[in-house]
Amino acid sequence: MKEVDPSFHEFASDWYATKELEVEPNTANHYRNDLTNHLLPFFKQHHLSQITVAEVDRYRQHKVREAAEVTAAAESGKPMMVAYVDRLGRRYRRRARPLSARSINMHIDLLAQILTVAVDHGQLPSNPAVGKRRRMKVSKPRPVHLDSAEQIAILLEAAGQLDRGEVVIDVTTAGAARGASATRATRLAGERRSLRCSSAADGLRQPGRCCGATSTSPTGDSRSAGIRPTRACARSTCCRCCGRS
Repeated sequence: MKEVDPSFHEFASDWYATKELEVEPNTANHYRNDLTNHLLPFFKQHHLSQITVAEVDRYRQHKVREAAEVTAAAESGKPMMVAYVDRLGRRYRRRARPLSARSINMHIDLLAQILTVAVDHGQLPSNPAVGKRRRMKVSKPRPVHLDSAEQIAILLEAAGQLDRGEVVIDVTTAGAARGASATRATRLAGERRSLRCSSAADGLRQPGRCCGATSTSPTGDSRSAGIRPTRACARSTCCRCCGRS
C-alpha cells in the first residue's frame, strides 16, 4: 500500500518511471536532468504536504541567488566548477553556468506537472506550483523589422553575397542610416541562410533507477529509491545537421 503523504523524492521517482515510457527519449533526458540536478536537491526531504506556495517561491529565489553567485565567481576570475557524468559514464569537471529565468521557469513547470498528478490522486488539495506569480519574468527579444524598400534591397543583396560565398556588405563605407540597416539586414540574412545547429543535450545516466539505492516502505518491503539527487550533470554539444560532435 502506498504512503498517503510520500516524500517528493519517492513520488517524483515513481512519476518519472512512468513518464519516461510515454515521452521521447530527449524529453525524458531533460526531465531526469532537471529532477536530478535541481528539483530533488531542494525538495528531496519534503513530503508532498510540505510543498507549499511559500516553498515554491523559496526554490525560485534560491535559484536566482545561485545564478548570481555563479556569475560573480566567474567575473572575479575564480569560476565555480561542477562535476558531471556523460552518457558513457565518464566524469568531468566544468565551469558552472548560471541558470536563466527561462530555465528556472521550466523547473517550476516540471514541478507543477508532477504535483498535478498528486492533486489528481487526492494527495494534495491544490497545486502550489501553478500560476504566473510562481514564475520569473522573461524578457522577450526585440523583433527586427524591415521598414523600407532600401532595407529589403540590402537584405536581398546580403543573401546573394552569402549564396556566392562573397564578403557580405561593407557597412563602413555606407552612410549612418544605411549602415545600421545593413547591419540588421546582414544579420537577418545570416540567420536565414545558416542552418547549422549547435544544441546542448544533457547526457545522463541510464533512465530510471539512477542511484539503485533502496528504501524501505512502511510494510518492510524494499523498493527502488529511484532518481538520485546530485549536482552532477553531463552536457555534450552536437550538430544534428552535420553529424559532428
